[in-house]
Amino acid sequence: MLQRLEINNFAIIQSLSVEFGPGLSVITGETGAGKSILLEGLSLALGKRADLSVLKDSSQKAVIEALFYLPDMPFEAFFSQNDLDQEPELRLRRELTPSGKSRAFINDTPVTLDVLSALGGQLIDVHAQHQTLQLFDQKNQLSILDGVADVSALLVEYQSQYQEYEALRKRLAELQKSRDEAIAQQDYLAFLAQELSGVDLKEGVYEELEAQEQELANASEIADQLGQVDLIWHQEQLGVLEGLKQLKSIYAKLAVIGPFYADLAQRVDAAFIELSDVAQESQRKAEGVESDPNQLAWVQDQLAQLDRLMQKHQVASVIDLANKKEQINQSLGLIEDQQYLSKELQSALDTVQDKLTSLSDQLTNARKKAIPVLENELTKLLAPLGMPKARFNVVLREEKQFKLHGRDQIEFLFSANSGSPFGPLSKVASGGELSRIMLSVKSILVRYTPWPTIIFDEIDSGVSGEVSNKMGEIMAQMAQRLQVFSITHLPQVAARGVQHYKVFKQDDGLSTQTHMLLIDQEQRVLEIAEMLGGRPVAESAVAHAKQLLLR
Repeated sequence: MLQRLEINNFAIIQSLSVEFGPGLSVITGETGAGKSILLEGLSLALGKRADLSVLKDSSQKAVIEALFYLPDMPFEAFFSQNDLDQEPELRLRRELTPSGKSRAFINDTPVTLDVLSALGGQLIDVHAQHQTLQLFDQKNQLSILDGVADVSALLVEYQSQYQEYEALRKRLAELQKSRDEAIAQQDYLAFLAQELSGVDLKEGVYEELEAQEQELANASEIADQLGQVDLIWHQEQLGVLEGLKQLKSIYAKLAVIGPFYADLAQRVDAAFIELSDVAQESQRKAEGVESDPNQLAWVQDQLAQLDRLMQKHQVASVIDLANKKEQINQSLGLIEDQQYLSKELQSALDTVQDKLTSLSDQLTNARKKAIPVLENELTKLLAPLGMPKARFNVVLREEKQFKLHGRDQIEFLFSANSGSPFGPLSKVASGGELSRIMLSVKSILVRYTPWPTIIFDEIDSGVSGEVSNKMGEIMAQMAQRLQVFSITHLPQVAARGVQHYKVFKQDDGLSTQTHMLLIDQEQRVLEIAEMLGGRPVAESAVAHAKQLLLR
């Protein structure tokens, strides 16, 4: 249960600390006294998002702390999953700094806001005034039926399979889209691959072809020039090699004179050997040079193909073109891989779908069994709330498509009077009727849902008289199972509380502040009397208040 709430520097609350007890606690106060601000502060401690406008003093941080006492420690799995230590006393804290930062803590351990919110939602069910409209929402209607059907464990298993099903469906759709795009380009990719396979793409081939083209294009001139070279090398009178032979002979004779001439002789000898090799290479080349127009045409065609393909694929070299060819071949191979992977994913999807079908069928069957229970319970609870002829018809329709909560579509149909046809709640129920229906729903759900605490924010709005007494009685009955808070303007409900808290504002001329106090029996009499008859408090109102408190 909620044991203590502390709020500092929040809205018009400078500092507030209130202790709470078990059972039914009622909270009263004039309109505008700050009851909604208290609820907003508590919501922040439970993980609701906030903005800086809530800071009373913008230079100081706001701190809201809620202390819970949970001797049975019911959230072991949650604490283990989030690596937190659980103790009977559970402390939730929220800090809002002037710089705009928000910090969240569980038992003084920093946590994310999502973690705080996940725990807060399990600790307290807060029913605000506008939330009566949630009765119209199909998801909420299904949650109500699921609470009575007690299918939480089954639903967790179903949703786990559903998430896997959706993930597989998404992957399969993406793969099929990619495969369809690849297949659409398959013919073109095959053409590109065949086109690239028709040319040699080894490293250096372009440079080799260029050199070959130059030689073939200039074959005649090369032959003439090499002929001249041969004469220069070998001509008897002018030949370079002949002259070198004579130099070798002369330096060989001088070598015996001393080391200087011996060194020159070695250098001339080395030059002779190197130049003789050059002459032989030139001679061999000259013998092999011939004009070949067909070969020249082929080389030029190869170069033209390479230039065209490099331009077509927007690459700068033959190596880049070879890489492009590899990419195209990989894309063609990927189509076959995708076909195989697609079959595997479809098989996995079929398996999960079979599991989902079985689980959703179990959900549907459990829900169908719970429908008459829910209808009967609501009818019984609404009769003493001024709706003796009210009837409910919960319609469940099973669809083919899997959704997060199964394959069922639900609709709450309602008839307030005998002979009136059933119609959707949103069309046939008034505001006051919706409040009573919601209270009845909550009173049923607390039997099946392990909320430690529930808060009603003016759920009794729009009702009066004996109906108010019955609503207070229902809340008191609920408080035998869990801690219940009721923010109310009705004296009949306020009189049912085990604890009675009053919210009021004080203005010292400098600022206005909200306070909350636990009032004693005498103060309760005056507070309820004022709720009955206003100010000044009449003796008859006091007497009536005492009678209400004696019930």
